[in-house]
Amino acid sequence: MVNLLLQPLIDVTPCGVLTLPGVMAALARDEVGSFPSLRPHQAPAWHMFLVQLAALALQKAGEKTVPTVEEDWARLLRGLTPGFKADEPWCLVVDDPGKPAFLQPPIPPGLQLGNPVATPDGLDLLITSRNHDLKQSVAYRGTAQDWVFALISLQTGEGYGGAGNQGIARMNGGASSRPLVSLAPLPPKSEKAMAPRPGAWFRRDVAVLLETRESEMAHYEPLGYRETGGLGLTWLALWPEDEQLQTKDLDIWFIEVCRRVRLSEESGRLIGRKGTSKATRINAKPLKGALGDPFAPVDKVENKSFTLNDRDFDYRVLTELILSGNWDLPLLARPASFEPEGETLALVCAALARGNSKTYGFKTRILPVGGKISRALSLGPKRAELYDLAKAQMTTIETFDKALGFALALAAVGGEREKITTLPRRR
Repeated sequence: MVNLLLQPLIDVTPCGVLTLPGVMAALARDEVGSFPSLRPHQAPAWHMFLVQLAALALQKAGEKTVPTVEEDWARLLRGLTPGFKADEPWCLVVDDPGKPAFLQPPIPPGLQLGNPVATPDGLDLLITSRNHDLKQSVAYRGTAQDWVFALISLQTGEGYGGAGNQGIARMNGGASSRPLVSLAPLPPKSEKAMAPRPGAWFRRDVAVLLETRESEMAHYEPLGYRETGGLGLTWLALWPEDEQLQTKDLDIWFIEVCRRVRLSEESGRLIGRKGTSKATRINAKPLKGALGDPFAPVDKVENKSFTLNDRDFDYRVLTELILSGNWDLPLLARPASFEPEGETLALVCAALARGNSKTYGFKTRILPVGGKISRALSLGPKRAELYDLAKAQMTTIETFDKALGFALALAAVGGEREKITTLPRRR
């Protein structure tokens, strides 16, 4: 069965191998250094999954304090799946296809899944058709935790992959990707590290969600999310071929599944099988990803979630997102009420740069922000002033870039200007 609530599966430094509740307890105690088996592009999905899962469990139980004990988290997670005495929704393999398994919705009678998947990386969302930077389907010794990470990456972050292979609701179109843009506490200066500690970041984001639920529900009232009783774990629901979930069926923090997938055990190894669907699991295409995702910026004019496309989180993109005033920063990218004014935090930005059936790589940027900049992340009066300053700096950079580019080209041809045809285009 491979039960995530009972069996230690997830490798955590320095804690060892933990259960899912054990991971959440260790995060709450801020004892997690890293997840060494987590691939870089899977890290944003893993963080977002854990934060949403924790918030859903605490909200359902009517609790506000993040527990630090494994048994408490096991109780809270089981509270999200009443009626499943064998913990089927938390098991990687469930023999009865009519019952949910972990991030695997029940299969309706008569529907068969084909497309066997021999390795967890073959299930993952990363498009590797060129097979260059990241080889495809090579993890033949993949462990149960590799399947856990691949399922989370696929089901909460995949885009459109051709006929019948639908993408998630929390992105602007099938060729987009789900971004993560969030503030996070910086580690103590004594650690001499820029990346946030997983536990401190987890606790901060869960606390923000719980504190702001009422105001967020009011803001997104037109979407019809349920105050109580909404579906949070979408893999619990049967997925008939001609039916879609509506936003009015869901909790605002819902964790989605976008593909029909089931795992089984054969000859002592886990094997996956994938199926197709005529329509997306959630009927939200007209919303263009603007679903109240606490991690995704939204265009104020077109009301669509942010798409990185083939860019990077460079100074141009970050200036546009943070300072232009054209974007509503996501909930978790705004300073929280309990964070001291002027405190230096890390702005974490991550996304898979995607196009039509191709990827341009996993992009990430961690930027320390404090003082005036951190206040600009809210709708403070300094934003326009800072934006004008940033635009002036970008103009200076562009002028210098062109001059330096020409000088280097001239040096490369020995000073013979006539040999210079065109300069490389810079982005």
